[in-house]
Amino acid sequence: MTISVLVVDDSVLYRKTIAKKLQSFSGVGEVRQASNGKEALRMFKEKPADLVTLDIEMPLMTGLETLPEILALRSETKVLMISSLTARGAEQTVKALTLGATDYVTKEQAFGLTTIQAEALEQNLDTKLKGLLDEIGKRDVSSSKVPGSVSKSVASVAPSATTRKPPTVLGRRLSKMPVSLLLIGSSTGGPQTLQQVLGKMSPRRNYVTVIVQHMPPLFTAQLAANLTRVTDHHCFEAADGKILKAGDVVIAKGGEHLKLEKKGKVWVCRLDVGTPVKSCRPSVDVTFESVAEQIKTPEVVAMMLTGMGDDGADGMKILHEKRVPILTQEASSCVVYGMPKAVDDLGITDVRAKPLFIVNEAEKFMSHPEVLG
Repeated sequence: MTISVLVVDDSVLYRKTIAKKLQSFSGVGEVRQASNGKEALRMFKEKPADLVTLDIEMPLMTGLETLPEILALRSETKVLMISSLTARGAEQTVKALTLGATDYVTKEQAFGLTTIQAEALEQNLDTKLKGLLDEIGKRDVSSSKVPGSVSKSVASVAPSATTRKPPTVLGRRLSKMPVSLLLIGSSTGGPQTLQQVLGKMSPRRNYVTVIVQHMPPLFTAQLAANLTRVTDHHCFEAADGKILKAGDVVIAKGGEHLKLEKKGKVWVCRLDVGTPVKSCRPSVDVTFESVAEQIKTPEVVAMMLTGMGDDGADGMKILHEKRVPILTQEASSCVVYGMPKAVDDLGITDVRAKPLFIVNEAEKFMSHPEVLG
């Protein structure tokens, strides 16, 4: 089964660059092109696509206006936003992700592309598109095994948990501990999922929540602002030397690794512009490993949400060895079941749950998750 694609961008140069990259992947069939949102909707209504790459800034109808119309016509379609690496681009991209866009890539606001820009865009596209095309392929294979018309929930279900290694025995972890940190790793599909997760969390928490979401500079600050608006929590971007207190929700800064340092009973943020790990900066592994190196008791709970790749699995393994409870997002609820799967495949997962229930499951390991008094 071939995958159909619609490339939407008002720049001929970007359209050609993206279309050429898409056509290099096996399994990709027809790649159509549209120069604005109105043309894209007309073409999509005539023939829906499995994947849409959607520029944000376009005449006649912007990407933000086009996105909900496309998803209303076909919710299964994956939408990759094409954004500028600016404050405005970050704000619009985070909004698109919360409206249902699957992922994004950034581009420079220019009339043309330099060789370096073209190479960077192509490399980024290569990673993101391959991951999305793989997900679409898996979904199509799953759908083809179910006779007749099937619902989205049936067609998109990943392999059952029983087909992999079972969760670890919880006997040694059932004694509840005072917990100072909830660690969360996420990537593709993370912004929308984080809204659900934080929405189920009490604003009177006795622990710090630290989120490592794969995003570039500017985007993480906008993500923090957006999560603050739509949840009951004050979310902020990490700053070097920031002392964290119970109830804080801190998000790793784009373009820098976040390491956590334990000073007495408090955790302190340390930012590091070191080498990307697994092509990621911030890296989930870096943050999680920095915590594992300093704890003597399992005063931490670690959670892995939807995301592409396997960043965080190594950090989770080290935390597991320190008797830290490990939770992952349940496969069928993931936009991309990559990062949670990498953890599940290690056989170290204690609980798998959907976003609406995962906080409640995490707090079952905590002796008093809410502020006392």
